[in-house]
Amino acid sequence: MIGFNTDYTNLLWTPDDNYVLYSSNALIVQMHIETRQQWFFIGHTDKISAIAFNHQLSLLATIQTGSNGKKLIFKAFYKEQCLLLS
Repeated sequence: MIGFNTDYTNLLWTPDDNYVLYSSNALIVQMHIETRQQWFFIGHTDKISAIAFNHQLSLLATIQTGSNGKKLIFKAFYKEQCLLLS
């Protein structure tokens, strides 16, 4: 995977194994495994240190490094739509 950030273990697979999500510096990449089509979640200004889904896989939470690290919540699988900035 081009751009995969190995500083952190930010790699998520969906339960159906159709998608993988990973951080690449300040960007989250979502890739469909079979087609290799990629989508991007944008909004961070520094390296992303953690990513996680909620239980229903409807939300994607991300946080970046630094003392004032941004915390973002995206509607999962609706590309580039940040719902909350903290």
